[in-house]
Amino acid sequence: MKHSKLGYVFLREPKDFGFEWTVVSIFWRPHDYHPGNYLIRFSRPVHDSYSIEFPVPMELLRPDIKVNWDSYEEFLYDWCRTCDKKHVIHRRKEVILVAWEMFVYSHDSYLACNYRNLSGLLFDSLNFSSSVDSRFASYQNFMAYVDYKNNPFKHWKQLVNAYAKHYCYWLSELVQNGS
Repeated sequence: MKHSKLGYVFLREPKDFGFEWTVVSIFWRPHDYHPGNYLIRFSRPVHDSYSIEFPVPMELLRPDIKVNWDSYEEFLYDWCRTCDKKHVIHRRKEVILVAWEMFVYSHDSYLACNYRNLSGLLFDSLNFSSSVDSRFASYQNFMAYVDYKNNPFKHWKQLVNAYAKHYCYWLSELVQNGS
């Protein structure tokens, strides 16, 4: 168990026609006159919701949960026990690919209109019958053609770096171990 000022964990659950993602976000909120607390947020991307302000628009799945500092470990252990370990993402390339899947899900019309010439790479990056390494290579090849000065990619690099940098691998391991 680790303290996180900012952290994320991704869950990917198979559905009828694809996947449904859940982003679990942990935010530490310090206070001046008493111990701080954590804010736990469960959200998912909104389909075809291209937005200039934010690279992946999210919908709250439930109200944010305020967890006092002294209940943090117990809350996370309880949550880990309720998670299906086969849905938690726990490898670095997969974290980036799941962030990419959510981005494509929320920008599919935009990508279809503006990147038709790269549709093969886009489809290959989402081909779940291919290996993670093959999908990741297709993602990297697609990104080599992207202009980061234009929306929605202007903020994409920051977002994917934040997810990768602040991903709670330790929490995904707890879920994997059935804690």
